[in-house]
Amino acid sequence: FLAWSSHETTPKFSNYWEAEINSWNRPKPKECASLSARTPKDVAEKNIQSMPLAIVPEETESSLRDEAYELQDQLVSKMVDFYSNLPSGWTQDTLKNKVEKMKEQLDKDYDLEGYRDPTKQKQNSIAWEWGHYIVLGGLERDGGFEVVGAMGQKPAYDLSIFSKYFGFPLDSLKGARVLDIGSWAGGTVYQLAALGARVTTVEEVIKFSKMTSLVVDVYQLPVNVLSTTLYALETPALHEAFKVVYFPGVLYHLSDPYIGLRILYNRLEPGGVILVETMGVYDDFFSLHSKQVATPRAGDTIPIIYENPDGIGNNFFTLTCTALTAMMKSVGFEEVSCMAVNMAGRARNFKGEKAIPYTEEWIHSNKFPESNRARDTRPRLHAVGRRGNKWVDFKRQGLSRLDVC
Repeated sequence: FLAWSSHETTPKFSNYWEAEINSWNRPKPKECASLSARTPKDVAEKNIQSMPLAIVPEETESSLRDEAYELQDQLVSKMVDFYSNLPSGWTQDTLKNKVEKMKEQLDKDYDLEGYRDPTKQKQNSIAWEWGHYIVLGGLERDGGFEVVGAMGQKPAYDLSIFSKYFGFPLDSLKGARVLDIGSWAGGTVYQLAALGARVTTVEEVIKFSKMTSLVVDVYQLPVNVLSTTLYALETPALHEAFKVVYFPGVLYHLSDPYIGLRILYNRLEPGGVILVETMGVYDDFFSLHSKQVATPRAGDTIPIIYENPDGIGNNFFTLTCTALTAMMKSVGFEEVSCMAVNMAGRARNFKGEKAIPYTEEWIHSNKFPESNRARDTRPRLHAVGRRGNKWVDFKRQGLSRLDVC
């Protein structure tokens, strides 16, 4: 019984966002045959300018790491400054009390989620868990609300990787329509909104969506919160609606990652960009631990790992960059680049200290069996791709490559 099956199958929008969506000048979904009228020029005119999406050469990677860390700190500082300024009518105490009271009410409320048996659900969809580093009304030492969260500064870290390693211009987010998938308790939303993005965020755990909606209402952010599943986004209201799809930390939780990517492809305007971050393994993992090749030739199969979805993380598939790149290209994305980054880089909180749970001890205890090499710890894959002059036709059956036209 899927966790989201009791949700609305069609996303609901506030009155503000209904008017906003209706004002967007964009085409409605068409049959494949009618798309031939699009020309390369039509697509090129919508491309994000100054975005080469070219991954940096491996030999220059080390020189960019410190730049990425510096940018991460800048992004976190920007977010802290943005949310330290409370709107009129709110004080630090009233906001903290509101947030903590809602958290207390939502914690362990599985009836809200529509679950029949909480023991068979993802652990943090039942019990409350802050996902990311969040500051509301100032730092805790200054009387504000501050939590590190399970993933710490991951939103800022991921954006710094996309900027420094892939050339994604963060200033292009200002005023851009961004689709954010899997916001947890809002950490990714707050970072994107602090950079000026107009965000539509999707989170299927209702309790987390409610908390995000509270903060959005307090700060009057240009954010639409959808408490629904990614699989419900194949709707005309969101066809070719976004300049950027931000897709961090979700792909490996999907039972159908290929379908998920195809749905997100259709949400992008032609020339729009997807930013993907997911759990992975290095490309040479399979050659180290089996007789399979790490980099297949044309026609070869590409090995992936199928995990145990019954675990607390509900993880399904772990990919290599080779597999993820092939999957994105098959969906229809162009200019696809991917790199594997050791997750130790995420392990810093706002003060530059190690943030639980990504301590060095945790990293070294989670190596794959029969491996003593530090680089065999699970990396995180970062990948980018651009939507081209194609459309995935979900009215057709079979989901074959012929459905991309």
